[in-house]
Amino acid sequence: MKIEILLKITRKLGILALLLILSSCHSNGQIKSGIYDNGLKLAYNPSTNSLTGIFENYSGYDENTGNHRFSCIFYIQGFLLNNASEIETFYPLDKSETLIAGELNRLEDSIISIKLNEEHGGCWNVWNFADDFSKFSLEESKNWLEIKYVVIEKAFFYHEKIESTKRKAYVLKGDLVFIDKIESDWIHCNFYGKTVTQGWLRRSSV
Repeated sequence: MKIEILLKITRKLGILALLLILSSCHSNGQIKSGIYDNGLKLAYNPSTNSLTGIFENYSGYDENTGNHRFSCIFYIQGFLLNNASEIETFYPLDKSETLIAGELNRLEDSIISIKLNEEHGGCWNVWNFADDFSKFSLEESKNWLEIKYVVIEKAFFYHEKIESTKRKAYVLKGDLVFIDKIESDWIHCNFYGKTVTQGWLRRSSV
């Protein structure tokens, strides 16, 4: 009789443990990489839990120049833990002068929210991030692992991960690249300019 009771308790504990594991997996879902609405692009790397992205939006129109009057642009980086990430935001290549901390939350599979401790310059006239959480919905999934910006004056693309396959195509300091493969000292990425350039870059260039 005692053995049967112990077996029943063991089974119940096993089922409970399984339910806890499944619940944990569900609550710690991954943020989907891709293009979100209203100018947000995000990349999530599950092997490192790193989160990188860029927000870029504009408002107003200057008839004299034919350009937008106001811009809100900042880079995003952080690490995802339990569906939330403390993030750092700043203008690419100008982190020390424009750094603003904030929080990013995963609400659902394809919805995230962002709130910053204060506004970046120009964002008051485009999109407010300091008053409350702003929600963003995924519009197009991508296989990006990271979004990085170039930190050297000129970075050349390669057909393969060897010096002899160096190409004429290149990206400049401050350009954003969208990485889908990371292999040792190399990254495979896309650069979205007037046309899309795809290939390998040296990892040290971003």
